[in-house]
Amino acid sequence: MKLKFKLILTTVLIVAMSVSLCTTVFLSSSFQSELRAQYESAMQESGIFCAAMGSMASQTMAASLMVGAREAVEQFLESGVRLRSYAYQVTDGEGTMLAQAKGFTPALKVDEDTLGTVSTQVSVQNGRYILETLQQLQVADQIFTVRLFRDITSIFETRDQNLRLSYLAILGALAVGSAVIVVVSMFFVAPIDRLARTTRLMAQGQYSRRALVTTHDELGALAVDFNHMADTVERQISQLEDAARRERDFTASFAHEIKTPLTSVIGYADTMRSRTLSREQQLRAANYIFSEGKRMETMSLALLDLFALERSAPQLRPVRTGAIAAAAAESSRFRYEEKSLKLQVDVEDAELSGEPTLLHTLLYNLLDNARKASEPGQTVELRGYRTEGGYCFRIRDHGRGIPAEALSRLTEPFYMVDKSRSRAEGGAGLGLSIAKRIVQVHGGVMDFKSIEGQGTVVTVLLGGDL
Repeated sequence: MKLKFKLILTTVLIVAMSVSLCTTVFLSSSFQSELRAQYESAMQESGIFCAAMGSMASQTMAASLMVGAREAVEQFLESGVRLRSYAYQVTDGEGTMLAQAKGFTPALKVDEDTLGTVSTQVSVQNGRYILETLQQLQVADQIFTVRLFRDITSIFETRDQNLRLSYLAILGALAVGSAVIVVVSMFFVAPIDRLARTTRLMAQGQYSRRALVTTHDELGALAVDFNHMADTVERQISQLEDAARRERDFTASFAHEIKTPLTSVIGYADTMRSRTLSREQQLRAANYIFSEGKRMETMSLALLDLFALERSAPQLRPVRTGAIAAAAAESSRFRYEEKSLKLQVDVEDAELSGEPTLLHTLLYNLLDNARKASEPGQTVELRGYRTEGGYCFRIRDHGRGIPAEALSRLTEPFYMVDKSRSRAEGGAGLGLSIAKRIVQVHGGVMDFKSIEGQGTVVTVLLGGDL
């Protein structure tokens, strides 16, 4: 059963039980109050009647010494006594009927404790409710029994009528209340239904779906929390998809990078094995095999460095930025001179916490990438300066630049903007991946800005935020 139906059914049952109980208690209390009032009125009437009869009988007996108690009572009854709303019955001590109430049958029994008390009882006679009182009166030496009868059927009929009307009112109230409860339940459950639909759509792969927030109560807070969770899930799924894509690209790129030199090595080796070559041809084939082997060795060593950085964090110690920058510039100088490039170094000497070999590799890889992107005669700038809370290295070239759509993929393993040119320059597409990981293990960030045809600026901030 759905939640809204449970809510409607539960609310209707609670309302029905509460209203029925309150109505029953109220009507029962009113009926009992009316019934008690009838009892008290009957007892008072019985007391007045018996007092009047005893007083008149005593006066009659005093006026005539020849008149006994029974005769005095009979004279009182023969005087035509009338009681409003009551019929009476009087018997003497021997059970002789002195006055009879026609149509009424006594229900109360006379016992030893009756004298001096008034007893009341309601009995059903011929489908009517009869209120009976019983009181014994002593006149001289005789005991007389007085019974009063009153038809109180109207009280019970009124009670039954009120009950029927209350049941009809309850049914009407439940009908109206049920309609209101249905509307209210639909209003309160609607956000949950929308949230459930959004959840099902997300389960089907529509991760951009979000719950509509229309209130500021607990349901609204639930929708907000759900949207925050959905944002997190979408980001994580996007990250997983990106990671899976990078792994596929890595595998494909690695297989391609290995396949090309291996094909050449196998081809030249087979030629040397199966044919008779001149000395010059042998040297050319051997040189090609050697150069391709060195390229595969460089790529393997770079991969090992990358895996080593992934597995464990290096031991950091105080290093001087001036010395690191000077060593990286010196390592790059030969290849810069070979391409007729100028390298300008302007590094503020400072002390930071790092691993010297890794920082040297970082700057060397960035300078080498700047060299590959530059044309002969251009200048590459290496600057270093303190920042608030850290230290910044900035490498700027004035070369080809990088397309905007390629900036986000520069640090992926084996990714190269211009594969043919990068291979001609001796690259394998791993230098920036290693640089990124080195920056990460030093708690820093790296940023690329580039304009095609104008050059690229790489900013590395260690110990701070860009």
